[in-house]
Amino acid sequence: MKIMLARRYAGKYAVWLIYFSTAFLQHAGCYVKEIGTPYIQNFTKRDYYGGTQNWGIAQDDRGFMYFANNDGLLVFDGARWTLYKMPNMSMVRSVYIGTEGTIYVGAYNEFGCMIPKPNGQLAYHSFRSLVPAKYRNFDDVWRVYPYGNKIVFQSYNALYLYEEGEPVTVIEAPARFRLALSTGDRIFVNDIEEGLFELQGEDIVPVSGCGRLRGEDVSAMLPFDTGRILITTTHKGLFLYDGTDLKTWDVPVNHDMIRYQIFHSCRMHGGHFAFGTIQNGLIIADSSGKTVQHINRESGLQNNTILSVFADRDGNIWLGLDNGIDYITTNSQITFLQSPEGFGTGYTAAIHQGLLYLGTNQGLYACEWENGKPAGDFRIVPGTYGQVWYLGVHRGLLVCGHNYGTFLVEGEKARWISDIPGGWKYFIPEGNPDKLLGGTYNGLILFGWEDGEWKFRKRVAGFDESFRVFEEDENKDIWMTHGFKGVYRIRLNARLDSVVSSWFYGSSHGFPSNYAINVFKIRDKIIFVSEQHGIFEYNEKTGRFDYSVYFNQIMDGLKDITYLREDSLGNIWVVAENRLGVYRIREDQTYRYVSSPFTQLTGHFIHGWESVYLHSGHVFIGIEDGFAHYLPEAEIKPNTDFAVYITMAGTASPDSVFYYGNVSDLDAEKQGEYRFPYKRNSFRFSWTAPVYDRPENIEYSYRLSGHSQEWSGWTANTSVQFSHLHDGDYVFTVKARNQLGIESLTDSIRFTVLRPWYRSTLAVFFYFVAASVMAYLFYLYINSRIEASRLMERQEQWRIYNEKEKEYIRQALLAEKEIISMKNEKLTSEMKQRDRELANQAMNLVKKNEFLLKIKKDLEKIKLHAGQEDTAERISSLMNRINREVGSNKQRHVFEKAFDEVHEEFLNRLKNKYPGLTPTEIRVCAYLKMNISTKEIAALMNITIRGVETCRYRIRKKMKIDRSVNLTTHLLNI
Repeated sequence: MKIMLARRYAGKYAVWLIYFSTAFLQHAGCYVKEIGTPYIQNFTKRDYYGGTQNWGIAQDDRGFMYFANNDGLLVFDGARWTLYKMPNMSMVRSVYIGTEGTIYVGAYNEFGCMIPKPNGQLAYHSFRSLVPAKYRNFDDVWRVYPYGNKIVFQSYNALYLYEEGEPVTVIEAPARFRLALSTGDRIFVNDIEEGLFELQGEDIVPVSGCGRLRGEDVSAMLPFDTGRILITTTHKGLFLYDGTDLKTWDVPVNHDMIRYQIFHSCRMHGGHFAFGTIQNGLIIADSSGKTVQHINRESGLQNNTILSVFADRDGNIWLGLDNGIDYITTNSQITFLQSPEGFGTGYTAAIHQGLLYLGTNQGLYACEWENGKPAGDFRIVPGTYGQVWYLGVHRGLLVCGHNYGTFLVEGEKARWISDIPGGWKYFIPEGNPDKLLGGTYNGLILFGWEDGEWKFRKRVAGFDESFRVFEEDENKDIWMTHGFKGVYRIRLNARLDSVVSSWFYGSSHGFPSNYAINVFKIRDKIIFVSEQHGIFEYNEKTGRFDYSVYFNQIMDGLKDITYLREDSLGNIWVVAENRLGVYRIREDQTYRYVSSPFTQLTGHFIHGWESVYLHSGHVFIGIEDGFAHYLPEAEIKPNTDFAVYITMAGTASPDSVFYYGNVSDLDAEKQGEYRFPYKRNSFRFSWTAPVYDRPENIEYSYRLSGHSQEWSGWTANTSVQFSHLHDGDYVFTVKARNQLGIESLTDSIRFTVLRPWYRSTLAVFFYFVAASVMAYLFYLYINSRIEASRLMERQEQWRIYNEKEKEYIRQALLAEKEIISMKNEKLTSEMKQRDRELANQAMNLVKKNEFLLKIKKDLEKIKLHAGQEDTAERISSLMNRINREVGSNKQRHVFEKAFDEVHEEFLNRLKNKYPGLTPTEIRVCAYLKMNISTKEIAALMNITIRGVETCRYRIRKKMKIDRSVNLTTHLLNI
């Protein structure tokens, strides 16, 4: 252990260096308000996906935040959280970022740094191997500080001094170190038994005059003023050390410090001190020891135990809690008035007779107003539960317009003076100081001044529309606008108790629409604001409303104006697009528009119920969840380091990240090394602007050069994807724009999509060779095609010749067939003729036989009567000849022979089909086919008709023909 006990101590001369060597001087203009509570943003472990406890906080030169978390190192860029775990999976206790941007971390039995890889991804580099082996079991590393060219890591057992390229120097604790403490370029360490030491070179020396701190938990040592250090302890509160003497800082805030136990502290930019306590949240005090802010769980913190406090470059506070992370915008002109139960929607406010009154949808609240700030808690005024629409002081009395009527408020008591519901607004008419008119849900009501107070008189007759938004002009006429109907002009009688005239104006009088019109009195002029179409003024000569050139020029660029109010200094307060701004009047009567202080309020106004109340430099603003307070006397400049950073670039298919955004000096040549094959031609990019105060008001625009030279439209998205890019060189560029319209510097990344394989040099050479080969093959192919064409031509000619030959043969066959057909037709005709001849022959034969038989019968009759024998013999001889002629078969044989010649085929088919038929039966079948009747057949065959019928019966039986079938038809079908 290197301890110089001999006469070396931290002298008074060294303390003077502390004040001038610290960074708090850089932002001396930062301001912490006493009124209200700053905006608080909570981050739970569900937001950052880490452990509950956060032990240390740091910020890099880009504005990114780093947290020493139970689960590792947390990084927050304003849009995304990233967790880096330690190799031994231990919790991270401390974090520090060097001037060169190196991130140093201390964990359990581990310390080292996070080094970006070439692609920007952080990778942990351990220093443990540089520690002598016997000191490597060093437990938790609680603090990391710079010390000259070295980095000091503090554990309970020792200090470890790291210098690049050198072994780690170890300085053992006299007993056990509690914490190392830094006041700029000086480092102190508190030993639980030996007390306070200062690091000098590679030794630690006792700090003189601080014996009272021996055995105490010293949680911080902060520069206080010239030559003095503020020392915070957990159990004994605050001390001031001037280099020689240690004295208790006997101020009011010290009592709270002893009571709530300080765990971690920091000095804020501007000289305030932020004390994180174990039991009751954060206390901010000024250099006089007065509490400026006390922010705890009731005020909006997630937890009252604060493990780490950090003032960022914008002068706002980050808290590492026992359960989560909180961000507090202490460097803001806007704070929020709070009540333990909550106010609800804020409608109106007033300060009167030492009390601050707030009118809300839940009732009227009041608290003391002392020395220009609220004192004590807000309390609801009895009897005022419900919507409070209006607060105004008229002739020294506070008038409260309420859902249930009208009240006079005195202190914390409200007295009902009218039960007519809906007190929207009240005013004393010009020239009538003893009368008070009020607008209600159903017209106007009149009050009179009697016995030193306002008393209700009557309803104003003649008009019963809702009278909420109205102004009185120089002619004492009242202009009232109805959001859904249009504009009314009201003229009262001299007693102000009745409407004598009223006029209605709408779209037929110059307005683009009857809807969403409001009336205001600005610079002693009555103006009418159409939310969607601008500002109008009434033209008395024409009776119409003209577009106001003057007021529209003043408010050029504003859209959707819903509220205007002119204060006593001539400034014009305006709410447009749910954003608050003020036109501050200059000496030359021109205006300067200011909106940056009010960005926290964007989107928090209730449309149609906007409210701005001014009192002695204080501005109270009604919003959807209570009231905001604005103090313009300490105007805070916006952050000039507004920038945007690409935090991730990757290919979409396959999903891989090639750039993580942690490389700040990546030159263009190195960025050009990002080269991708054509198949990975879809990309996604993420970016952020590290703005933590209402980051939702930041908009972004991007451009991908090589794909399009046009910038995208402004969007709140922080990522984009491009798919199926062509090959070539690309530059992705992004920029940001804040709510003031200020654009940031751009950030960009270069990359190249290589040609697809089919467009590479080798592929081109291959294409050339292939084309040459294909050309040669094509040449061969063409030649072969020519030869084939010639062969086909010859074959075609041969085919044509063959076809013609076949055609000739076919024609010859057709002709021959025609001849045969003609011959067949002739034969058929001849056959038919033969049939007819046979039939005629048969008929002649029948008729001849019939004739001969008739002659025979006649001869027989003559023979019977002939007397002479000679005559009788002759007659008998003649009859015998007739019998021989009738019975002769000669003609029959001739007929049958002719029949057989004509019907030979029929007779053959008949014999083949019915072989059992006798010749006589076959003959009968032939006669039947010739359509010869039974009688005629009997004559031809010289048999009886009965014999023919018997023959026909036998034929049917042999042919197995049913009686229903005609025999002749059957034979014809054969």
